[in-house]
Amino acid sequence: MKKIAIIGSGSWGMALGIYLANMGNNISVWSYDEEEKREINEERRCRYLPDISIPEKIRCFSNFEQVLEDAEIILHVTPSRFTRQTLKKYKEYVKDNQMIVMCSKGFEADTLMLL
Repeated sequence: MKKIAIIGSGSWGMALGIYLANMGNNISVWSYDEEEKREINEERRCRYLPDISIPEKIRCFSNFEQVLEDAEIILHVTPSRFTRQTLKKYKEYVKDNQMIVMCSKGFEADTLMLL
């Protein structure tokens, strides 16, 4: 069992989180939206996956420090247009022993660079 942080609470991030939680891992998800955080934590639902129940091993936070605390693996799962700015916001909380896995896809619109 691992503690995994997921940065991004959309359909892709939550699908990964649900799969990993069902495999026995503890999942912390970051969302920028307080209402979405409440829906995930209290109603156990994701607005982007309306027919799926969120496992109890998933907790959602709007604070990067809480999400990343003690995480062994960080999955970065934001839309490509928000990747750079989001990474800049949480990089100070990443420890040397934490692995970051880029799960976002696409190009950065302004630079046309790969993520």
